[in-house]
Amino acid sequence: MGLLATAICVMLLLIAAGCKKETTGTPPLLELVQGATVISGDTSAGQGDSLCFRVRVVSGSDPVVLYKIFINGESYKDSTMSSPGFELTEHLLKGADTLEEIRFMVRDRYSREASVIVKVTLEGEVTWGPVVHYSGIMLGAQNQAAQGGFYSLQGNQVFTLAQAFGQQQLIDLLYYYEAGDENTIASPGANISSSIFTGPNGLDNWTLKRTTRFRTISLSAGDFSGCTNDSLLINSYGTSEGNRKAKNLTAGNYYSFLTQDQRYGIFRVVSVTGTDAGTIVIDLVTQQ
Repeated sequence: MGLLATAICVMLLLIAAGCKKETTGTPPLLELVQGATVISGDTSAGQGDSLCFRVRVVSGSDPVVLYKIFINGESYKDSTMSSPGFELTEHLLKGADTLEEIRFMVRDRYSREASVIVKVTLEGEVTWGPVVHYSGIMLGAQNQAAQGGFYSLQGNQVFTLAQAFGQQQLIDLLYYYEAGDENTIASPGANISSSIFTGPNGLDNWTLKRTTRFRTISLSAGDFSGCTNDSLLINSYGTSEGNRKAKNLTAGNYYSFLTQDQRYGIFRVVSVTGTDAGTIVIDLVTQQ
């Protein structure tokens, strides 16, 4: 074999060795902590009941790089990291399915996994709750002096930044404009640039940042206005975790959302005017 061929073979062997999947290390450990107020095994619950889990993860030979939750095979939460381990509390809601299989999973960089599955059986009959409709809610962007841009479902209230700073426990939605994301509805818990809401009342100075999550949906005007119970709200949001921002909003958009205190809703964009000193008008239906 010539020198060139030998060099190529050596190089290919080195590449193959570098790409070889690690199989001899120790996988991570995942467990559900037992306790009086948390779920650690198969159980039953009524539709809409809160399901609380305490998840404990310890890495094996390598740091954990992925943490996921699946509900009936559909991805609900997907987090990337590089962690030696963690412990956190997860709050989920029991849906209308007769049986829900909830799988908690972690993985290290060599695809070594650990997982725990909990089966939750529906208790009682499926019932749907009442809803309330709000029309013509106007929110102002960050530089709109005449119109507040922070919104609370409690009492259908709109606040300015200064007012919202003193009512942090109430704020579910906010509106702003940013190049790239354009007209955006989010919540204080979203990853919002510190340059958007500035000054002593800016989000960087908030101590309580509630998070609402959003999913874009297709919906007819008739279905929206004719909604009389929360079945549409719950089924539109589904089981997977939504995004923290509803971006690039234009008239006619529909978004399903879930607030931090597990309240479902849908909003419809009626109109959008201007940019960082502009306004947005939405109609909204939410659980009573």
